[in-house]
Amino acid sequence: MDILYKFLVEDNFEKIKENVSSRNIRDDLYQLQLIDRNQHISFQKVTNEEGLNILFKNLSLCDNGGQKYKQFVEDIIQNRYAWFYKELQISLENNDWVQNKYKAILNYGDFPRKPAHYVDRYDKITQVQTSLRRLPTTGKVILCGMTGSGKTSLVMGVMTREMVLEAFAGKVFWITVGNADDEQLLMLLSKFYLKLSDDVQESNNSLFSSKDSLKDKLKKKINENANNGQMLLILDNVCHENAIHTFDIGCRILITTQKKDVWCIDSDSQLIEIDGSFKYDETCALFAKCLEKPVGYVQRIPEVEKIHELCRGHPFSIALFGSQIATFKETLLDSDSRKWRQFIEMLQKNYSNQQINLISSCIETLDEQIRNRYSDFAIFPEDVNISSKVLEIMWGLNEFQVREIMRQLENKSLIVSYYSNDQHNYIFGIHVVLLAYLKNRYKNELKDKHVRLISAYKKSCNDDFSRLNDDNYIYQYIGYHLKRADSIKDFKIYFDLKFIGAKIKATGIGDILKDFNIYRKEIEEQIMTSSRSVVAEIESFIKKFGDDLHKHEDISIIQCALKYCKESFIYKMALEVAHASNSSLYFKIQTPAKNCDSHVAEFQLSENCTFVCFAENDHQLLIGTKEGVIELWDRIYRKIICKFVGHTQSVNYIEVYHEEAKFLSISDDGFVYLWRLPPHEKGSIPSLAQSNHIQFFGEEHTLPFPTIILKILYLLLVHKKEILIYTIIMTKSNPCI
Repeated sequence: MDILYKFLVEDNFEKIKENVSSRNIRDDLYQLQLIDRNQHISFQKVTNEEGLNILFKNLSLCDNGGQKYKQFVEDIIQNRYAWFYKELQISLENNDWVQNKYKAILNYGDFPRKPAHYVDRYDKITQVQTSLRRLPTTGKVILCGMTGSGKTSLVMGVMTREMVLEAFAGKVFWITVGNADDEQLLMLLSKFYLKLSDDVQESNNSLFSSKDSLKDKLKKKINENANNGQMLLILDNVCHENAIHTFDIGCRILITTQKKDVWCIDSDSQLIEIDGSFKYDETCALFAKCLEKPVGYVQRIPEVEKIHELCRGHPFSIALFGSQIATFKETLLDSDSRKWRQFIEMLQKNYSNQQINLISSCIETLDEQIRNRYSDFAIFPEDVNISSKVLEIMWGLNEFQVREIMRQLENKSLIVSYYSNDQHNYIFGIHVVLLAYLKNRYKNELKDKHVRLISAYKKSCNDDFSRLNDDNYIYQYIGYHLKRADSIKDFKIYFDLKFIGAKIKATGIGDILKDFNIYRKEIEEQIMTSSRSVVAEIESFIKKFGDDLHKHEDISIIQCALKYCKESFIYKMALEVAHASNSSLYFKIQTPAKNCDSHVAEFQLSENCTFVCFAENDHQLLIGTKEGVIELWDRIYRKIICKFVGHTQSVNYIEVYHEEAKFLSISDDGFVYLWRLPPHEKGSIPSLAQSNHIQFFGEEHTLPFPTIILKILYLLLVHKKEILIYTIIMTKSNPCI
């Protein structure tokens, strides 16, 4: 593998400078076209280090898969520095050194870890590897399959050491996309640019670029470096075509998705469908790993085939069974074991209860202390990201103790994990099926568990909620836990300016305004006089100053409140805090605002927008686009809540029927569709509330396909410049045109 020579030279850069003379080898370098004529002349004048730096820069720019590095080592160092060449060969022939390089590449590329009992699906691995090897420089391979079909695990199996080092020259990068909106895609694009850029200042500037300019920079970065031409970019869990367009930067791309139509298949792309169930041989392979026995041994166990059939090959069920098998390994290896038959009896009960029986059986095998820890997950909302910092506070344990507990749970497929390079921390997720089981099983203990969580956080901040640790969770879900802990008196924190400021800094204004809406009753109970007007005043203040407070770390909420009108509750609270402060300097504004309620909401939409109207309230918008997609956009969070996909051409009219929570849309494709708006979420939506949210299980909120009200052939009328008038009448019984 030629690319190993590149790593060899990079690892031994200092030794090369000590042992190799740039002047002595300049003729050889010129003959092999590793330096040009001007550089050949300059090597007589520059220092040895400067000459070698020029060489290494040339190698990095013109090399393709390590060939130039190999020439340098084999044709120059071997001939002129034989003793040093032998030293380099030791590393090159060291399998541990090669394996460590492979692991480092995966780690740098943000690859997730393989599951505890990973199984290679050889037929599909070979198929995908063959497709990738034949892929043109700008080609794409799309892996499509249902949730839980093993697409992500399959990609991990495809990325073998030989594949990564030979086919992609060590240039492989993994990006979990999910349902990222434009803002999140720009952030992911910026992070990827940081990976490829050597210029720190240039990288920092790129974070503030537009998506198009950043794409141009990335294309240039790839084109100017021959080694980048072999790069593979993996986009995991892609939900919409816009994500692929965003990362279409001139390199090969491997995409995993649940949607066949996420990309238009052409001569440079290939669609590979992934079966959503294990084959019998794959189930045997997984069980063999759990039993630490050969596959042939497992295949001779008659009950295994029956278990596979009863589980219907479902990967989730098979994985849970695998953890059970690992737990009862010694018992199951007994030739006269009844445990296999007990498993089958459990599965032969009502199929709807199979997963419950499996989960229960799996959890019961946990150590009692670990089982109690796992039960605490019942208090978390669905799809939320849980960092190890949250668990450290909740359980009163250190990082290593938490990691050991989570390792045991992950080995039993009860949670999944992801290491966030941004947060330098492990992020955990729990499948919705497992979470529902925990919530039902421990429903009588939920209140006490919420109380313990609140108490743990109070202890961590000395009862000052404004000093809570920003762990990308508690500020987002403090109201959720206070209500379920029945700790109503603690809702007084929503009248604490310092807490309001800290929450805005951590989450932005969307989350706290949603709290005021969801928990208004509990909040208003904490102030006896004019509570409604006070809450409305705080909301108005947040809308006016919140964006600046969130964007700029140094802006003080107290100082902002001192700019408010003197008669306001906000101003009086701020004045009280300012007088009590011994460590902060605040300025009293001589001419504060006279009108506290003045606030203009402004927001920008892309040029792709063709029609905009309010949905059911003034902070949600329905946006029609040129492609026919309709977006439900939250202007406070500045994020897309969901998308309505059905039209194939530009949307030119939307009418909302508020009483039925429905809307009509009309498009240039000639169709009129009736849609149902999604129900209002009672709590925070994790993908909106948490920054850098990871969608572990690839399950997005899917909306029912629209009802086709009427297909109208009006394009001809439009082309004839005649005026077409739509009269839309919507009643409770049915809408009509």
